[in-house]
Amino acid sequence: MSSDLKNNLVSIQESIRNACERFGCERKPSLLAVSKTKPAIAIKELYDAGHRHFGENYVQELEAKSIELADSCPDIRWHYIGTVQSNKISKIASVHNLYCVEGLSSMKHCSVMQNEMAKQGRSLRVMVQMNSSGEEQKGGCDETDCIKMANFICSECPNLQFVGFMTIGSFDRDPNEFNPDFDALYQLRGRWCQQAGKTATDYELSMGMSNDFVQALKQGSTEVRVGSSLFGARTYAK
Repeated sequence: MSSDLKNNLVSIQESIRNACERFGCERKPSLLAVSKTKPAIAIKELYDAGHRHFGENYVQELEAKSIELADSCPDIRWHYIGTVQSNKISKIASVHNLYCVEGLSSMKHCSVMQNEMAKQGRSLRVMVQMNSSGEEQKGGCDETDCIKMANFICSECPNLQFVGFMTIGSFDRDPNEFNPDFDALYQLRGRWCQQAGKTATDYELSMGMSNDFVQALKQGSTEVRVGSSLFGARTYAK
């Protein structure tokens, strides 16, 4: 395994452990390795080091990597964290070892995903995405619609397992200061759980990326999505 990848993984895992010791995390947080634009060989190296959860933003890339790594990484757990589009849902749902779809922001998409999973006779973990920053270019729903969607999934989508909420947040926040986007997601989970009679700590808060995941953990994140700090700067086709 390349020393850089291994060292990066160990360093981030250590940072997560240290943050939990400092802040008293309510549950052990998970690390989602965001591997978009990165080659399958890099994913395989982290897999061989014991990591299992990987996130992809693009459907075509997720499909290709899941096929390429199906035999060599038999228990890999894929998360789709990109924008969900109606015409791509059947492809997403068919991905081998798909573990979770984290960006649902439409009841229509929930219904289509439910139908796809029902056809396959299996269930799928899903998260509802909140647009916590209010920026038009960011996906997700406002608080009211997030609560409606969570209720809809729980009551009308038996093949979808609602596991929590996610947000991207504004990139303009100071990574070392209190983040109102993270707080908005934390408060959303609390309000929904109170209304639905659920226990807040049973549900995920997916928030925090390479530059601000420590602050996200301080504010209650249960899953951090780290890409460039693990794999290095991303390269895009020109």
